[in-house]
Amino acid sequence: MRLLKPYIKDLEKLIKVVDIGCGNHSTAKFRLLYDDKIYYVGIDKEKYNISENDLGLMDKFLLLDLEHGGLSKLYGEKFDVIYFSHVIEHISNGLEVLKNFRTLQNRGGLVYVETPSEGSIYFPKKRNSTLNFYDDPTHKADIPGKQHR
Repeated sequence: MRLLKPYIKDLEKLIKVVDIGCGNHSTAKFRLLYDDKIYYVGIDKEKYNISENDLGLMDKFLLLDLEHGGLSKLYGEKFDVIYFSHVIEHISNGLEVLKNFRTLQNRGGLVYVETPSEGSIYFPKKRNSTLNFYDDPTHKADIPGKQHR
């Protein structure tokens, strides 16, 4: 989120942000950095690690299963920032979903995509948590050219 700040040149105007996969208190982090200078739309498949406080900080929250469409709920909206962090590896059609979200991007807008590092496949296994890419059973997309260990 801090990486976006230099690219958002005009923080005097309201910046429209869509955060795809907004769990893990992403909303509070955005609000801490940008306060009331953003219009924030959070999207997730379920309310995973999203508190009532997070929901209260959102201008809009949508439960969407991105693997099966659902962007019609955003019809007519355009965004200055499309934030797609650690989502693509959880859906089987991630590149298609990203392409569809790009149609919602304002001219000159930013798209931020973050995925696990290829190096994480070599991290040690972690009991009862995820550290190694393959420890997370919700990962669907594979890292090209790498085999499970």
